[in-house]
Amino acid sequence: MARGSRIDFCCCAIPLVNAGAYMIVLEFLLVSTSIVALALFPPPIVATMGCLPGWSKLAVATLSLHSTLLQILGLVSIAKESALIYRIYVRLNFGLTLLIIAATASSTLVSYRRREDSIQVCNLEFGNTPDGNGKGFKIDAVTQALKGSGKVICNYFTLVQVGAMASLIFILGVTQLYLCLCQRAYGKQQRQALDRRVTW
Repeated sequence: MARGSRIDFCCCAIPLVNAGAYMIVLEFLLVSTSIVALALFPPPIVATMGCLPGWSKLAVATLSLHSTLLQILGLVSIAKESALIYRIYVRLNFGLTLLIIAATASSTLVSYRRREDSIQVCNLEFGNTPDGNGKGFKIDAVTQALKGSGKVICNYFTLVQVGAMASLIFILGVTQLYLCLCQRAYGKQQRQALDRRVTW
C-alpha cells in the first residue's frame, strides 16, 4: 500500500497495477457519455422550454464528447505506465470537468432566471382549459375554476425541475472534482513508484 499522500491506493503488483485508477477513468467515461446522451436526446423538459438557446445543449454535448474521448488516453496512460501522458491526461480531464460543470450550471441558472418564459411556453403547450363555449352554468363554472391553473402548475413544474437539475449538477460536480483529486494523487504515486523502479 503506497502512502504518498492522504489518499491511499492499493497497488496489486509491480509493474504498478491499480484497479482504482482504472475504475475512476471508467466512471468519468460513463458520466461523460451519459451527459452526451442527455444533452442530445432528452425528452422535453418544462424548465428549459423557451428559455435556453439551441446551441447550449450542443456546447455541453461537445465538451462531454471530448471528455469521453479523453478517457481513452487515461486508460492507455495507466496501462502503459506513462507518467508524462497520465499527467497531461489529468490536467486536461480536470479542465474539461470544470468546463462541463460551468456550462451545465450556467444553463440551470439561465433556466431559473428566465423561468417566466418557460412557464408561458408550458402553459401554451399543456395548460388547456375549457373554452366556455358550452351551454349551461356548469361549463362556465368549470372554466372560471380552472382559469389560471395551468400557469400555477407549470410554475411548480419549472421550480421543481430547476431544483432537481441544480441538485444533480452539485452532487455530480463535487463527486467528479473529488475524483480529479484522486487522479492527481494517483499520478503523484505513479511517478514516485516509477522513480523508485528506475533507481533499483
